[in-house]
Amino acid sequence: IKGEIKSTHEIIVSIGSGIAIKKDAEGAREILTGQKEDLKDSLDKMLANLQQCTDIVGSLQAQAEQIAAAAQGNMTQMG
Repeated sequence: IKGEIKSTHEIIVSIGSGIAIKKDAEGAREILTGQKEDLKDSLDKMLANLQQCTDIVGSLQAQAEQIAAAAQGNMTQMG
């Protein structure tokens, strides 16, 4: 699909919740910069949460291995 831009005086920018507004280039840049920072903050939080989950899984795995080893030791003593 080919298109042609006839005017760049106003840019339509999404501001969330399915709402878009017309802004001049500087206004659009400010909105997009804010959205970019919000996305970066969200990504940082998600990465921190992922690291926390990874740490918990590692700890639980170590505990499971200890329980399995103890259970196997009990089975050998009974046999």
